[in-house]
Amino acid sequence: MKLVTYEDTNGRALPERLDSDAQSIFPITAFSSIQEIVDGGSSAIEAIAKTSTDGAIPADRVRLLAPLPTPIQIRDVLCFLDHMRNCGRVANELQGKSADSFVLPAAFETAPRYYKANRMCVVGHEHDIQ
Repeated sequence: MKLVTYEDTNGRALPERLDSDAQSIFPITAFSSIQEIVDGGSSAIEAIAKTSTDGAIPADRVRLLAPLPTPIQIRDVLCFLDHMRNCGRVANELQGKSADSFVLPAAFETAPRYYKANRMCVVGHEHDIQ
């Protein structure tokens, strides 16, 4: 199941469920946003799975927004050392090197490496960035 947020004709951001072939979206009336679904956890996902497929809207007739138009926070990968190690190993493999030869620089162990992402500047599918 894929969840999307789209802009209705009144400019409201509404959560919807995208069908498996990405041709239609279906209303999710029990929740006002994708964030509410995220906060609801597995019980929210189960409730959405049981929703009706009535009222389908062709996906190509709506303007998709970012699934979470205003995320609570955005985290950068550099804050997670195991993820950095795994990325380094995969990068080595893609370059034909031994995955085990990757060593995370010691600087990453002493202080977090991150940047502050602006959670207020998230855009959706095929949106122009100015």
